[in-house]
Amino acid sequence: KKRLVKPLIDLEHGKLPDPVAEAVNILVKRIGELEDRTKELEARLARERITPGETSEIGDEE
Repeated sequence: KKRLVKPLIDLEHGKLPDPVAEAVNILVKRIGELEDRTKELEARLARERITPGETSEIGDEE
């Protein structure tokens, strides 16, 4: 006589977190932050009439 045994752990694969999707989402968020910061710094450079690579008397503000 066969006995049916219920598994101790029910692995519902469709409900497991997707680590690759999570990593991509983190990277997309960070890229957006870096793009915003780049635009901010480019605008600051334009206001101060400094070309990228040129040295100035402006100190680091961070």
